[in-house]
Amino acid sequence: MKFQRLAALTCFVAAGILISSCDKETPRQEQKPAQPTTPVVQPEEPAAPGEARVAVAQPGGLEAALKGQDLEQLTKLTVRSGALNQADLDYVTKSLKIEAIDLSAATLRLGDEDKGFYGNSTLKKITAPADIEKTQKDWFSNTLATEIIFPGNKLKSFGGAVYNEKLKSITLPNSVEEIGAAAFANSNFESITLSTSLKSIPTEAFKGCRRLTKLTIPTSVTEIKDNVFTGCAKLKEITFLCPAPTFTTNDLDENAFEEFDYSIEPTFTVPKGTKDAYLKALNWSPKSRVAKYFVEAE
Repeated sequence: MKFQRLAALTCFVAAGILISSCDKETPRQEQKPAQPTTPVVQPEEPAAPGEARVAVAQPGGLEAALKGQDLEQLTKLTVRSGALNQADLDYVTKSLKIEAIDLSAATLRLGDEDKGFYGNSTLKKITAPADIEKTQKDWFSNTLATEIIFPGNKLKSFGGAVYNEKLKSITLPNSVEEIGAAAFANSNFESITLSTSLKSIPTEAFKGCRRLTKLTIPTSVTEIKDNVFTGCAKLKEITFLCPAPTFTTNDLDENAFEEFDYSIEPTFTVPKGTKDAYLKALNWSPKSRVAKYFVEAE
C-alpha cells in the first residue's frame, strides 16, 4: 500500500516538473498593439488649362483668393471650400469672363433680396452648392447659361429660373418640396423635370414656356393653381401621375388651363379611373369640349 502511494506521488511530481519545463521552453507571445490605419487620401486632380481652384477664406474674399491667377485665360472657376456672398457673385459677373463655375463644395451666403447670378452673360454652366436649401427667383435667372446643376439632396425650396434664353432643360432634385410662383415662366425650356416630393404647383409656374412640349406632374402633387399652363403654345402632352389634385382659381375664376390653346390637340393623361374626378376638380362637364383631351392611362 505504501509502495502504491509512493509511486503515485512520484508520478505527480514528475508531471509537475514536465509542465514547468514546458512553460520555460515555450515563451509566451506578446500581443502587439494594433497599428493605426492610415486613411487613403486621393490626390486632387490637377487643374485643367484655364481652370482655377481656390479656397475662399471668408465671404467677400473671392477676388483675394484669385490673386496671382491669369484672369485673362481663366474659363472655369472651382471653389473648393468657403462661402461666397453677393459681392463675390458681382465680381464673377462684372470682372470675370468665365464660362463655368463649380460651387458644389462651397456655400452661398445670400439674402432674399440679393440677385445672385442675375444678368450674367458669360457663364454657360453653373453648378450650385450641394448644401443649398433654398433659392430665390433672381439667383439663377436672366442668364445665358445652358446648364444649371443642383447637386445633392438638400434643396427644399426652389425660387425659380426665369428669362433664361439659352437654358433648354432643367432638373430639380427630388428633395424639392416647393417652387415659387412663375418659377419657370418666360423661358425657353424644352424639358422640365419636377421633384417627386413637390406638393403644389404655384400660379403661372410654366406661363409663357413657348417651347415646352411635354410635362409630367409627379404623384406627390395635391394642388395646381391658376394660369399654370397659360401661353404654353407647344405643350401637347401633360402626364398626371397624381390622383385628381385641387385646381384652385384666382379672383377672376381662372384655373390652371386659362387661355390654353386647344387647337394643338393636346393629350392630358391621367391615372386609370380618375378622368371624371379630374373633370369634376376643374368644374368641367364630361360633355364639355375639352373633356375629350383627357385620357386614362392603361
